Amino acid sequence: MANALYELSFLDNTNSDPAAKMTVNTPQLDAATVLTIGAEAAAFRAAIAGVSLATISAERFTQFHNNISSARPGSVAAQNENRWLIRDTDTAGNNYRHYLPCAKLSLLASGTEFLDINTALTVGNVFRLAWELFVVSKAGLPVTVDSVQFVGHR
Repeated sequence: MANALYELSFLDNTNSDPAAKMTVNTPQLDAATVLTIGAEAAAFRAAIAGVSLATISAERFTQFHNNISSARPGSVAAQNENRWLIRDTDTAGNNYRHYLPCAKLSLLASGTEFLDINTALTVGNVFRLAWELFVVSKAGLPVTVDSVQFVGHR
């Protein structure tokens, strides 16, 4: 069975249209996953809100589409060009890259361009755990987040 795709649309401080989108693979919705996917998606969105200044405006699974918000973020620092590059690896050793807009630069580890994803109970650690619970690779395999790095516009 193919994976489901989960797409989030984001608003930054300057655009009325979605400034960016991020798509990740999730387990296919079936009788077992449909009972928990809503709570997992909410935890995933909350973890993203912890590391991004963007407003999440919509979510879309391959099976459905939900509008979440049309409000633009209040911070002028919420710019699409300030992105997190999330690198993850599945259990077969395949590497993947994802971009998340409007990085909260105040979360950068001192003197680095990386988010601290390993220190327990930090925003970065909560984000990593939510990502690893919710996201699977294109092959449907569990992933491990290797790093979350601040990058400019791609």
